[in-house]
Amino acid sequence: MLSGAVIIVASFAYLGLLFGIAYYADHRADAGRPVIASPYIYSLSLAVYATAWTFYGSVGGRRATESASCRSTSARRS
Repeated sequence: MLSGAVIIVASFAYLGLLFGIAYYADHRADAGRPVIASPYIYSLSLAVYATAWTFYGSVGGRRATESASCRSTSARRS
């Protein structure tokens, strides 16, 4: 199992990476060479967006199904 310190360090490292990428993209845009003009970047960001919503939709749908079955199970017991 991971300790709390490892999780916190990994979280800050991940946030640092995200801010580093944003900083790099911002400076490229200021120089007139935006990163989003690349079809590869656009395709990858669209894939991440769709994957994230698919994951959250399936988790949310399952959670709603589980809570509905818990309510029906508890209603039968009483």
